[in-house]
Amino acid sequence: MQRNQYRVGLASVMGLAYLFGASTAIQARNIHDTPKPRRITSQSGSFRNFITRSGSHLRDGGRDFRFISLEIGAVHRNEDDVRPDESDRWPDEYEIRDQIQTVVQAGGTATRIYTLALGPDPRSNHVLGPDKYNEAAFRTLDKVLQIAGENDIRVIFPFIDQYKYWGGVPQLSSWCGTTDKEFYRNAACLESYKHIVSYVLNRRNTYTGVKYKDDKTILAWQLGNELWSTAEWEASAAAYIKSIDRNHLVMAGEHNSLKMLNDPNVDILDAHLYQYWSKQSDLAGMCRADRQKIGDKKALIVGECGMGDAVNVVALYDEIIRDGTAGCILWKALGHNRNGGFRFHNESGGYGSYHWPGFPKSANRGEAELLRLTKDRAFKILGIAPVALPRPPAPTLLPIATPRAIYWQGTTGAQGYTIQRADKASGPWNTLANNVADDREYPIPEFVDGTAIDGKKYYYRVRATNSAGTSHYSNVVAAGSAH
Repeated sequence: MQRNQYRVGLASVMGLAYLFGASTAIQARNIHDTPKPRRITSQSGSFRNFITRSGSHLRDGGRDFRFISLEIGAVHRNEDDVRPDESDRWPDEYEIRDQIQTVVQAGGTATRIYTLALGPDPRSNHVLGPDKYNEAAFRTLDKVLQIAGENDIRVIFPFIDQYKYWGGVPQLSSWCGTTDKEFYRNAACLESYKHIVSYVLNRRNTYTGVKYKDDKTILAWQLGNELWSTAEWEASAAAYIKSIDRNHLVMAGEHNSLKMLNDPNVDILDAHLYQYWSKQSDLAGMCRADRQKIGDKKALIVGECGMGDAVNVVALYDEIIRDGTAGCILWKALGHNRNGGFRFHNESGGYGSYHWPGFPKSANRGEAELLRLTKDRAFKILGIAPVALPRPPAPTLLPIATPRAIYWQGTTGAQGYTIQRADKASGPWNTLANNVADDREYPIPEFVDGTAIDGKKYYYRVRATNSAGTSHYSNVVAAGSAH
């Protein structure tokens, strides 16, 4: 979705518990100590199987693959709270790991990212022109797939957006010398789209050495996001993908449409179910109607849902668990900002992005409770009991120019932070505040030391807390004089 102004394979409880423990260890690395990329092959990665389809069921080898999860569309491209020079447009490893860990802690085994961004500015786009690709942007995607694979998270990958916010069909149409209204009937536009598909499928991941078309981390290729396409266009696009890659599933690009029900190259139909946009509260009923129409011909994934009362979203989850729908993804979760706090995205109708594990003062009514229930249903669809949050690793305190504006890089799943101050780097330490939430939008400070005396030098450290315990303290940072 981009309508506003910006617009599993876990075999057992033991396996999931191992995943939580291992991923916590990964996150606990100092983010300034970038690990040497771990090169794997499609044979030696964490996944044994490509996801396949049997009738309306997705399969991971010999078992059904089903999921309820969070959408982390911006994991490969920061779209909000980006600095004016766009120097933080591409998420760094800290931000990527944080978002993948959000999905893991919420019980998800799959997620959906947003599309490729199209436009001439290399600071903010993946595709810069006809057959011109931004290596820095694609290396970010490489890192996303590497980290997702390390954490046993499958990824749905849509190619292009219908809307202009990330370039999408309007930009691609312009490069072809036509309008977006003519896009799906223009042969040159289809060829340009196929060039993008070919580049992506044949790209070799910088960090893993695996071509995208051979990467089991990818659950499915999606033709695009909410495309206004014709059946003929989608049939041609799907057939082209299958001509290059017979391993991966193909997901339709136009949501809430049955026109691809009989196409042999389309495996998954996509539904986007929103109370706000549809003006209907019975999201479960909408899903049930789609399932009945689809029958056993295709698998169904609710690729986006939300923007409605929590009770209606949870009723949708329960319907999905009951009726055999393959998966459901809540739109959308954003992670921590490397500069401090979280990133935020405003939607229509007073809704906005979710921030794990949920905070009382969120603009989303009942955020913490909805995220708790999302996690509960994510484990229920797997048939196992929810796994508790891991104890958070230590946060990283960022340089402090003034005690009036203190920032740190938070840790996934932390519910609050303790801030301490000392006159010397060795202490003794005094606690200034407990249970400080980091649900701030940069450049709003995460903490303001209103008791600091002008001209005096101080030292600070922080630690994270959640229901599982308290982290070690962060690094110690000296602050200059207060202003």
